[in-house]
Amino acid sequence: MRINKQQLALALCVLFMVALIYTRFLVSVSMFGLAFVGLFDWNKIDGKLKIRLNPVLLQNLKQFGNQPAYWMVTLFFLLVLLSGWQTEDWSYWIERLRIKLPFLILPIAFLGLPVFTRRQYLGLTYFLLILLCITCIGIGINYLLDFAAINESIKHGKAVPTPCNHIRFSLLLSLGIICGGWLWRERYYTRYTWERYFIKFATLFLFGFIFFLAVRSGLASSYAGLVVLLIHFVNTTQQYLKAAAMVATLIAMPVIAYLFFPTFNAKVGYVKEDLEMHTAGKGENYSDSGRFTSILLGLQLAGENPLQGVGAGNLRQEMRELYAQEYPQAPEIKLPHNQFVWVFAGTGLVGLFLFSLAFFYPILYNNNYRQPLFLAFNVVIFCSFLTESTIENSLGVALYSFFLLLGLNYITQYCPQTNLLSSYGRLRRAPNLVR
Repeated sequence: MRINKQQLALALCVLFMVALIYTRFLVSVSMFGLAFVGLFDWNKIDGKLKIRLNPVLLQNLKQFGNQPAYWMVTLFFLLVLLSGWQTEDWSYWIERLRIKLPFLILPIAFLGLPVFTRRQYLGLTYFLLILLCITCIGIGINYLLDFAAINESIKHGKAVPTPCNHIRFSLLLSLGIICGGWLWRERYYTRYTWERYFIKFATLFLFGFIFFLAVRSGLASSYAGLVVLLIHFVNTTQQYLKAAAMVATLIAMPVIAYLFFPTFNAKVGYVKEDLEMHTAGKGENYSDSGRFTSILLGLQLAGENPLQGVGAGNLRQEMRELYAQEYPQAPEIKLPHNQFVWVFAGTGLVGLFLFSLAFFYPILYNNNYRQPLFLAFNVVIFCSFLTESTIENSLGVALYSFFLLLGLNYITQYCPQTNLLSSYGRLRRAPNLVR
Protein backbone atom coordinates (compact mmCIF):
# COMPACT_ATOMS: atom_id res chain seq x y z
CA MET A 1 0.00 0.00 0.00
CA ARG A 2 1.42 3.39 -1.05
CA ILE A 3 1.00 6.45 1.14
CA ASN A 4 -0.23 9.42 -0.90
CA LYS A 5 2.70 11.86 -0.95
CA GLN A 6 0.55 14.85 -1.75
CA GLN A 7 -1.77 14.25 1.20
CA LEU A 8 1.26 13.77 3.47
CA ALA A 9 2.81 16.99 2.18
CA LEU A 10 -0.45 18.85 2.81
CA ALA A 11 -0.68 17.44 6.34
CA LEU A 12 2.88 18.57 7.05
CA CYS A 13 2.06 22.05 5.75
CA VAL A 14 -0.92 22.21 8.13
CA LEU A 15 1.29 21.03 11.01
CA PHE A 16 3.87 23.62 10.08
CA MET A 17 1.38 26.51 10.28
CA VAL A 18 0.11 25.33 13.67
CA ALA A 19 3.68 24.96 14.91
CA LEU A 20 4.62 28.49 13.81
CA ILE A 21 2.25 29.80 16.46
CA TYR A 22 2.41 27.24 19.23
CA THR A 23 5.66 25.26 19.29
CA ARG A 24 9.07 25.72 17.73
CA PHE A 25 9.84 22.03 18.16
CA LEU A 26 7.11 21.03 15.72
CA VAL A 27 8.34 23.67 13.28
CA SER A 28 11.55 21.67 13.01
CA VAL A 29 9.65 18.37 12.84
CA SER A 30 7.39 19.55 10.01
CA MET A 31 10.28 21.11 8.10
CA PHE A 32 12.31 17.91 8.24
CA GLY A 33 9.15 16.02 7.31
CA LEU A 34 8.70 18.14 4.19
CA ALA A 35 12.37 17.64 3.38
CA PHE A 36 11.97 13.86 3.72
CA VAL A 37 8.88 13.80 1.48
CA GLY A 38 10.68 15.88 -1.12
CA LEU A 39 13.97 14.01 -1.02
CA PHE A 40 12.77 10.40 -0.76
CA ASP A 41 10.23 8.03 -2.23
CA TRP A 42 8.94 4.80 -0.70
CA ASN A 43 7.06 1.65 -1.58
CA LYS A 44 5.93 -1.42 0.32
CA ILE A 45 7.14 -4.49 -1.60
CA ASP A 46 6.61 -8.02 -0.31
CA GLY A 47 5.71 -6.64 3.09
CA LYS A 48 8.91 -4.60 3.36
CA LEU A 49 9.16 -0.82 3.19
CA LYS A 50 11.63 0.27 0.52
CA ILE A 51 13.01 3.81 0.65
CA ARG A 52 14.94 5.42 -2.20
CA LEU A 53 15.85 8.85 -3.46
CA ASN A 54 12.84 10.52 -5.02
CA PRO A 55 13.12 9.97 -8.80
CA VAL A 56 11.10 13.14 -9.36
CA LEU A 57 13.69 15.04 -7.36
CA LEU A 58 16.52 13.49 -9.37
CA GLN A 59 14.82 14.62 -12.56
CA ASN A 60 14.28 18.10 -11.20
CA LEU A 61 17.81 18.44 -9.86
CA LYS A 62 18.99 18.06 -13.44
CA GLN A 63 16.79 21.08 -14.14
CA PHE A 64 17.92 22.93 -11.00
CA GLY A 65 20.08 25.32 -13.00
CA ASN A 66 17.00 26.15 -15.03
CA GLN A 67 15.01 26.96 -11.87
CA PRO A 68 16.68 30.16 -10.62
CA ALA A 69 13.66 31.15 -8.52
CA TYR A 70 14.46 28.13 -6.35
CA TRP A 71 18.23 28.16 -6.20
CA MET A 72 18.39 31.90 -5.61
CA VAL A 73 16.80 31.22 -2.21
CA THR A 74 19.89 29.24 -1.20
CA LEU A 75 21.92 32.47 -1.35
CA PHE A 76 20.51 33.43 2.06
CA PHE A 77 22.44 30.46 3.50
CA LEU A 78 25.50 30.68 1.24
CA LEU A 79 25.96 34.34 2.11
CA VAL A 80 26.59 33.46 5.76
CA LEU A 81 28.67 30.41 4.83
CA LEU A 82 31.00 32.34 2.53
CA SER A 83 31.61 35.03 5.14
CA GLY A 84 33.12 32.39 7.43
CA TRP A 85 36.68 33.29 6.43
CA GLN A 86 36.33 36.53 8.43
CA THR A 87 34.97 34.83 11.52
CA GLU A 88 36.46 35.30 14.98
CA ASP A 89 33.33 34.46 16.99
CA TRP A 90 32.89 30.90 15.74
CA SER A 91 30.00 30.00 18.04
CA TYR A 92 27.91 32.90 16.72
CA TRP A 93 28.78 32.08 13.11
CA ILE A 94 27.69 28.45 13.59
CA GLU A 95 24.47 29.70 15.19
CA ARG A 96 23.84 31.90 12.11
CA LEU A 97 24.42 28.89 9.81
CA ARG A 98 22.04 26.72 11.83
CA ILE A 99 19.31 29.35 11.69
CA LYS A 100 19.73 29.82 7.91
CA LEU A 101 19.91 26.08 7.12
CA PRO A 102 16.24 25.90 5.89
CA PHE A 103 17.24 28.19 3.02
CA LEU A 104 19.53 25.42 1.79
CA ILE A 105 17.38 22.35 2.49
CA LEU A 106 13.84 23.47 1.67
CA PRO A 107 14.40 24.77 -1.89
CA ILE A 108 15.86 21.38 -2.85
CA ALA A 109 13.11 19.53 -0.96
CA PHE A 110 10.33 21.57 -2.59
CA LEU A 111 11.66 20.57 -6.00
CA GLY A 112 10.65 17.01 -5.16
CA LEU A 113 7.27 17.79 -3.61
CA PRO A 114 4.06 17.29 -5.58
CA VAL A 115 2.77 20.50 -7.15
CA PHE A 116 -0.24 21.63 -5.13
CA THR A 117 -3.42 22.26 -7.04
CA ARG A 118 -5.13 25.62 -6.91
CA ARG A 119 -7.79 24.25 -4.61
CA GLN A 120 -5.22 22.73 -2.27
CA TYR A 121 -3.17 25.92 -2.11
CA LEU A 122 -6.21 28.08 -1.37
CA GLY A 123 -7.33 25.48 1.14
CA LEU A 124 -4.06 25.95 3.04
CA THR A 125 -4.58 29.71 3.12
CA TYR A 126 -8.14 29.08 4.34
CA PHE A 127 -6.80 26.93 7.16
CA LEU A 128 -4.35 29.69 8.12
CA LEU A 129 -7.24 32.15 8.28
CA ILE A 130 -9.26 29.86 10.59
CA LEU A 131 -6.25 29.04 12.74
CA LEU A 132 -5.46 32.71 13.28
CA CYS A 133 -9.08 33.53 14.16
CA ILE A 134 -9.16 30.79 16.82
CA THR A 135 -5.82 31.95 18.21
CA CYS A 136 -6.93 35.59 18.32
CA ILE A 137 -10.08 34.65 20.23
CA GLY A 138 -7.86 32.95 22.81
CA ILE A 139 -5.59 36.00 23.01
CA GLY A 140 -8.66 38.21 23.49
CA ILE A 141 -9.98 36.04 26.33
CA ASN A 142 -6.58 36.12 28.04
CA TYR A 143 -6.54 39.92 27.69
CA LEU A 144 -9.98 40.27 29.27
CA LEU A 145 -8.88 38.23 32.26
CA ASP A 146 -6.16 40.77 33.08
CA PHE A 147 -6.81 43.81 30.88
CA ALA A 148 -5.78 46.47 33.42
CA ALA A 149 -2.29 45.03 33.92
CA ILE A 150 -1.79 44.42 30.19
CA ASN A 151 -2.86 47.97 29.29
CA GLU A 152 -0.45 49.34 31.87
CA SER A 153 2.41 47.20 30.53
CA ILE A 154 1.79 48.51 26.99
CA LYS A 155 2.28 52.04 28.31
CA HIS A 156 5.82 50.92 29.23
CA GLY A 157 6.68 49.39 25.87
CA LYS A 158 5.40 45.84 26.39
CA ALA A 159 3.00 43.96 24.13
CA VAL A 160 -0.26 42.04 24.37
CA PRO A 161 0.73 38.44 25.29
CA THR A 162 0.67 36.08 22.29
CA PRO A 163 1.49 32.35 21.97
CA CYS A 164 4.69 33.14 20.05
CA ASN A 165 6.80 36.26 19.62
CA HIS A 166 4.35 39.15 19.19
CA ILE A 167 6.24 40.62 16.21
CA ARG A 168 6.28 37.32 14.31
CA PHE A 169 2.63 36.74 15.23
CA SER A 170 1.67 40.15 13.87
CA LEU A 171 3.51 39.22 10.66
CA LEU A 172 1.44 36.03 10.47
CA LEU A 173 -1.69 38.12 11.03
CA SER A 174 -0.68 40.31 8.08
CA LEU A 175 -0.40 37.19 5.93
CA GLY A 176 -3.75 35.95 7.23
CA ILE A 177 -5.42 39.24 6.32
CA ILE A 178 -4.14 39.27 2.74
CA CYS A 179 -4.98 35.55 2.39
CA GLY A 180 -8.52 36.24 3.58
CA GLY A 181 -8.86 39.16 1.18
CA TRP A 182 -7.68 37.00 -1.70
CA LEU A 183 -10.01 34.11 -0.79
CA TRP A 184 -12.94 36.53 -0.75
CA ARG A 185 -11.83 37.96 -4.09
CA GLU A 186 -11.64 34.42 -5.54
CA ARG A 187 -15.08 33.50 -4.17
CA TYR A 188 -13.54 30.48 -2.50
CA TYR A 189 -15.41 27.99 -0.33
CA THR A 190 -14.88 24.32 0.44
CA ARG A 191 -18.45 23.03 0.59
CA TYR A 192 -21.06 25.64 1.49
CA THR A 193 -21.56 29.02 -0.15
CA TRP A 194 -22.06 30.70 3.24
CA GLU A 195 -18.36 30.08 3.90
CA ARG A 196 -17.64 33.06 1.66
CA TYR A 197 -19.33 35.34 4.20
CA PHE A 198 -17.43 33.65 7.01
CA ILE A 199 -14.20 34.37 5.11
CA LYS A 200 -15.20 38.02 4.79
CA PHE A 201 -16.07 38.29 8.49
CA ALA A 202 -12.88 36.45 9.53
CA THR A 203 -10.73 38.76 7.41
CA LEU A 204 -12.33 41.86 8.90
CA PHE A 205 -11.96 40.35 12.37
CA LEU A 206 -8.22 39.81 11.85
CA PHE A 207 -7.86 43.31 10.41
CA GLY A 208 -9.46 44.76 13.52
CA PHE A 209 -7.44 42.47 15.78
CA ILE A 210 -4.10 43.59 14.37
CA PHE A 211 -5.01 47.09 15.60
CA PHE A 212 -5.88 45.59 18.97
CA LEU A 213 -2.40 44.00 19.13
CA ALA A 214 -0.93 47.39 18.18
CA VAL A 215 2.32 46.01 16.76
CA ARG A 216 3.42 48.74 14.40
CA SER A 217 5.52 46.59 12.06
CA GLY A 218 2.57 44.23 11.62
CA LEU A 219 0.20 47.12 10.93
CA ALA A 220 2.51 48.64 8.33
CA SER A 221 3.03 45.26 6.65
CA SER A 222 -0.69 44.48 6.52
CA TYR A 223 -1.45 47.89 4.98
CA ALA A 224 1.25 47.37 2.35
CA GLY A 225 -0.11 43.93 1.43
CA LEU A 226 -3.68 45.22 1.28
CA VAL A 227 -2.63 48.06 -1.04
CA VAL A 228 -1.24 45.46 -3.46
CA LEU A 229 -4.55 43.57 -3.46
CA LEU A 230 -6.50 46.82 -3.75
CA ILE A 231 -4.54 47.90 -6.82
CA HIS A 232 -5.17 44.50 -8.39
CA PHE A 233 -8.89 44.80 -7.56
CA VAL A 234 -9.13 48.20 -9.27
CA ASN A 235 -7.18 47.06 -12.33
CA THR A 236 -9.31 43.95 -12.87
CA THR A 237 -12.79 45.24 -11.97
CA GLN A 238 -12.76 49.03 -12.45
CA GLN A 239 -15.13 49.21 -9.48
CA TYR A 240 -13.89 52.57 -8.29
CA LEU A 241 -16.66 53.25 -5.76
CA LYS A 242 -15.95 50.01 -3.92
CA ALA A 243 -12.24 50.76 -4.05
CA ALA A 244 -12.87 54.25 -2.64
CA ALA A 245 -14.90 52.73 0.21
CA MET A 246 -12.01 50.36 0.98
CA VAL A 247 -9.52 53.24 1.00
CA ALA A 248 -11.80 55.21 3.32
CA THR A 249 -11.93 52.22 5.66
CA LEU A 250 -8.14 51.91 5.68
CA ILE A 251 -7.82 55.61 6.52
CA ALA A 252 -10.54 55.60 9.19
CA MET A 253 -9.47 52.43 10.97
CA PRO A 254 -6.56 53.95 12.97
CA VAL A 255 -8.90 56.66 14.28
CA ILE A 256 -11.53 54.08 15.24
CA ALA A 257 -8.89 51.92 16.92
CA TYR A 258 -7.55 54.90 18.88
CA LEU A 259 -11.03 55.68 20.19
CA PHE A 260 -12.19 52.15 21.00
CA PHE A 261 -9.10 49.93 21.59
CA PRO A 262 -7.33 50.70 24.88
CA THR A 263 -4.27 48.74 23.71
CA PHE A 264 -3.90 50.85 20.55
CA ASN A 265 -4.49 54.04 22.53
CA ALA A 266 -1.82 53.04 25.05
CA LYS A 267 0.65 52.21 22.27
CA VAL A 268 0.13 55.59 20.61
CA GLY A 269 0.79 57.26 23.96
CA TYR A 270 3.98 55.26 24.39
CA VAL A 271 5.20 56.17 20.90
CA LYS A 272 4.62 59.88 21.62
CA GLU A 273 6.55 59.63 24.89
CA ASP A 274 9.33 57.67 23.17
CA LEU A 275 9.67 60.33 20.47
CA GLU A 276 9.75 63.15 23.03
CA MET A 277 12.44 61.43 25.10
CA HIS A 278 14.48 60.63 21.99
CA THR A 279 14.33 64.28 20.91
CA ALA A 280 15.51 65.28 24.38
CA GLY A 281 18.40 62.80 24.18
CA LYS A 282 16.96 60.60 26.95
CA GLY A 283 15.55 57.72 24.94
CA GLU A 284 18.00 54.97 25.86
CA ASN A 285 15.35 53.12 27.89
CA TYR A 286 12.70 53.30 25.16
CA SER A 287 11.98 50.76 22.45
CA ASP A 288 11.93 52.92 19.32
CA SER A 289 14.94 54.96 20.38
CA GLY A 290 16.89 51.77 20.99
CA ARG A 291 15.93 50.39 17.59
CA PHE A 292 16.86 53.60 15.82
CA THR A 293 20.21 53.63 17.61
CA SER A 294 20.89 50.03 16.58
CA ILE A 295 20.27 50.92 12.91
CA LEU A 296 22.56 53.96 13.10
CA LEU A 297 25.34 51.91 14.68
CA GLY A 298 24.84 49.20 12.08
CA LEU A 299 25.25 51.79 9.32
CA GLN A 300 28.36 53.10 11.08
CA LEU A 301 29.88 49.60 11.05
CA ALA A 302 28.93 49.20 7.40
CA GLY A 303 30.53 52.56 6.56
CA GLU A 304 33.79 51.47 8.19
CA ASN A 305 33.77 48.17 6.26
CA PRO A 306 31.76 48.96 3.10
CA LEU A 307 32.92 46.25 0.70
CA GLN A 308 32.93 43.03 2.71
CA GLY A 309 31.46 44.04 6.08
CA VAL A 310 32.70 42.87 9.45
CA GLY A 311 31.67 39.25 8.82
CA ALA A 312 28.30 37.69 9.57
CA GLY A 313 29.81 35.79 12.51
CA ASN A 314 31.44 38.90 13.98
CA LEU A 315 28.46 41.26 13.94
CA ARG A 316 27.38 40.65 17.53
CA GLN A 317 30.91 41.17 18.86
CA GLU A 318 31.47 44.31 16.78
CA MET A 319 28.13 45.81 17.88
CA ARG A 320 29.01 45.17 21.53
CA GLU A 321 32.29 47.03 21.13
CA LEU A 322 30.60 49.91 19.31
CA TYR A 323 27.92 50.22 22.01
CA ALA A 324 30.63 50.26 24.70
CA GLN A 325 32.34 53.06 22.82
CA GLU A 326 29.33 55.18 21.78
CA TYR A 327 26.60 54.34 24.34
CA PRO A 328 28.24 52.83 27.43
CA GLN A 329 25.12 53.54 29.54
CA ALA A 330 22.74 51.71 27.19
CA PRO A 331 20.71 49.15 29.19
CA GLU A 332 20.56 46.72 26.26
CA ILE A 333 22.70 46.00 23.23
CA LYS A 334 20.59 45.55 20.12
CA LEU A 335 21.69 44.29 16.75
CA PRO A 336 20.41 46.33 13.77
CA HIS A 337 16.60 46.37 13.63
CA ASN A 338 16.65 46.46 9.86
CA GLN A 339 17.36 43.35 7.79
CA PHE A 340 19.15 45.25 5.02
CA VAL A 341 21.37 47.13 7.48
CA TRP A 342 22.13 43.83 9.27
CA VAL A 343 23.30 42.26 5.99
CA PHE A 344 25.20 45.42 4.94
CA ALA A 345 27.09 45.61 8.23
CA GLY A 346 27.81 41.88 8.29
CA THR A 347 28.71 41.21 4.65
CA GLY A 348 29.17 44.60 3.02
CA LEU A 349 28.01 45.82 -0.36
CA VAL A 350 28.80 42.46 -1.95
CA GLY A 351 26.60 40.64 0.56
CA LEU A 352 23.85 43.27 0.29
CA PHE A 353 23.78 42.83 -3.49
CA LEU A 354 23.54 39.02 -3.21
CA PHE A 355 20.89 39.31 -0.49
CA SER A 356 18.80 41.69 -2.61
CA LEU A 357 19.20 39.34 -5.58
CA ALA A 358 17.98 36.41 -3.49
CA PHE A 359 14.96 38.37 -2.29
CA PHE A 360 13.83 40.14 -5.46
CA TYR A 361 14.66 37.56 -8.13
CA PRO A 362 11.87 35.06 -7.23
CA ILE A 363 9.42 37.98 -7.48
CA LEU A 364 10.65 39.20 -10.85
CA TYR A 365 11.47 35.84 -12.44
CA ASN A 366 8.98 34.81 -15.11
CA ASN A 367 6.74 37.76 -14.12
CA ASN A 368 5.83 36.11 -10.79
CA TYR A 369 4.90 39.57 -9.50
CA ARG A 370 1.76 39.29 -11.62
CA GLN A 371 0.44 36.74 -9.12
CA PRO A 372 -1.22 39.18 -6.65
CA LEU A 373 -1.13 36.96 -3.55
CA PHE A 374 2.53 36.06 -4.10
CA LEU A 375 3.43 39.72 -4.63
CA ALA A 376 1.46 40.83 -1.56
CA PHE A 377 3.25 38.22 0.58
CA ASN A 378 6.66 39.49 -0.53
CA VAL A 379 5.63 43.11 0.04
CA VAL A 380 4.61 42.18 3.60
CA ILE A 381 8.01 40.57 4.18
CA PHE A 382 9.85 43.50 2.61
CA CYS A 383 8.09 45.94 4.96
CA SER A 384 9.05 43.80 7.93
CA PHE A 385 12.69 43.94 6.76
CA LEU A 386 12.64 47.72 7.16
CA THR A 387 11.92 47.64 10.89
CA GLU A 388 13.05 44.16 11.99
CA SER A 389 15.83 41.66 11.36
CA THR A 390 13.09 39.25 10.27
CA ILE A 391 15.21 36.31 9.13
CA GLU A 392 17.84 36.40 11.85
CA ASN A 393 15.93 33.99 14.09
CA SER A 394 14.62 30.50 13.44
CA LEU A 395 10.93 31.46 13.50
CA GLY A 396 11.36 34.25 10.97
CA VAL A 397 13.40 32.02 8.65
CA ALA A 398 10.80 29.26 8.88
CA LEU A 399 7.91 31.63 8.18
CA TYR A 400 9.54 33.34 5.20
CA SER A 401 11.08 30.26 3.55
CA PHE A 402 7.93 28.15 3.90
CA PHE A 403 5.44 30.64 2.47
CA LEU A 404 7.86 31.75 -0.25
CA LEU A 405 8.48 28.20 -1.49
CA LEU A 406 4.83 27.24 -1.11
CA GLY A 407 3.96 30.19 -3.34
CA LEU A 408 6.57 29.19 -5.91
CA ASN A 409 5.26 25.61 -5.85
CA TYR A 410 1.76 26.93 -6.58
CA ILE A 411 2.82 29.34 -9.32
CA THR A 412 4.50 26.61 -11.39
CA GLN A 413 1.16 25.19 -12.54
CA TYR A 414 0.08 28.57 -13.95
CA CYS A 415 3.36 29.30 -15.71
CA PRO A 416 3.98 26.27 -17.96
CA GLN A 417 7.38 27.53 -19.04
CA THR A 418 8.57 27.28 -15.41
CA ASN A 419 6.85 23.99 -14.62
CA LEU A 420 9.19 21.33 -13.29
CA LEU A 421 9.62 18.41 -15.62
CA SER A 422 8.02 15.98 -13.21
CA SER A 423 5.12 13.59 -13.28
CA TYR A 424 3.44 15.69 -10.60
CA GLY A 425 3.71 18.84 -12.71
CA ARG A 426 2.36 17.14 -15.83
CA LEU A 427 -0.57 15.62 -13.96
CA ARG A 428 -1.66 18.95 -12.55
CA ARG A 429 -1.47 21.33 -15.45
CA ALA A 430 -5.18 20.97 -16.07
CA PRO A 431 -7.13 23.89 -14.57
CA ASN A 432 -8.83 23.19 -11.26
CA LEU A 433 -12.26 24.57 -10.44
CA VAL A 434 -12.53 26.40 -7.15
CA ARG A 435 -16.01 26.42 -5.69
